[in-house]
Amino acid sequence: MSGEGNGAVSTPGEFKQLSRTKVTLPNLGKTVEIRKLIGWDFIEIGQLPLISTGTVSERAEAVRKKVLENPAIQQQAVKQIVLKGVVSPRILDVDPRDCPDDAITVYDLGPDFNWLVEEIQKFSGLTGEETRQAGTFPQETGAPR
Repeated sequence: MSGEGNGAVSTPGEFKQLSRTKVTLPNLGKTVEIRKLIGWDFIEIGQLPLISTGTVSERAEAVRKKVLENPAIQQQAVKQIVLKGVVSPRILDVDPRDCPDDAITVYDLGPDFNWLVEEIQKFSGLTGEETRQAGTFPQETGAPR
């Protein structure tokens, strides 16, 4: 125990409350719970090298360029923002025909997909213009590929 406050250990719910929020999708009108993304999320999805030379800002710039220059990496990174950033309902990157009843697919988000990516980025403090450009699908696609 740290000795702060009344000495009680914080509950898991108290931690989760600090890093999660609920948002309502503007087109579908459904509510989803999102969480703040952290650096580890991007390491897990392969967008940041675990061990690398250079400063953090140099590595981040290299990753940004890699993502912006490669549409396939960009699309996968954007999907991962939703897959990692949405707590509930459970979202899967599977063919809609293969989705279990207790989940939805990234395709079910339809016109709200890009909006949700932006909300997760804003809630996570990732609001730079480059991040917004790298973090959405072109509007004409409507949904992830």
